[in-house]
Amino acid sequence: MVYKLRSLPGQKLFFAILIPVAALLLLSFSYFANTPTLVSSSLQNKEIHSVDQSITKIGNINWVNNKVYSSAELTRMLGLKKGDEYSKIDFEKRLIAENGVSTIYIDKGYLFFNIEIAETPASNNCTDLTLTVNEGVRGKIGNVSIKGNKLVSTQEILNHIMIHSGDLFSKTKIVQSIRALSMMGQFDPETIRPDIIPLPEKADSEFVIVDIAFEVTEKK
Repeated sequence: MVYKLRSLPGQKLFFAILIPVAALLLLSFSYFANTPTLVSSSLQNKEIHSVDQSITKIGNINWVNNKVYSSAELTRMLGLKKGDEYSKIDFEKRLIAENGVSTIYIDKGYLFFNIEIAETPASNNCTDLTLTVNEGVRGKIGNVSIKGNKLVSTQEILNHIMIHSGDLFSKTKIVQSIRALSMMGQFDPETIRPDIIPLPEKADSEFVIVDIAFEVTEKK
């Protein structure tokens, strides 16, 4: 997942999920051939505390403009509640986690989804959080193609792709497709990349059409 987090006046933060579309999934593509290493929660907490020394408690969590999911559902996906320790680093990780808020929206096609996060100091060393959701227009998959293959047939590769023309855009399906291509054993797993190409939006269309070209490098 690609995102930008920057400080704004009035303790306001901006979390942009799609900047740009073509770089959407790069953070997920460095480990497809291997099982991700799990880090214990205690070690994660040590890392967070070592970087962010200004830990406070979470006050109220308020969601604004969300329509697809209820506020209760989004808070449950976030995995935080009032009274928990608040760390910006941990908060960012939870937003982009595999089953986090950003992923569940993008898996429903909301690839232009973003969140504005406003922090408001409250009493008892708490910080209230207001999360303003912009769900945006949804994306559908147009053409799915393959680039870079010479020995392996395009059709054989497409048979391992789990996202197809007409599907809603889905980060999870694209990640699964990359892993499936890696498991074929015929491509360099670290160079498999999806080239994500949004087409011009039509005024009368409910969706943005997105073409995807999976680029592969065959092993010698």
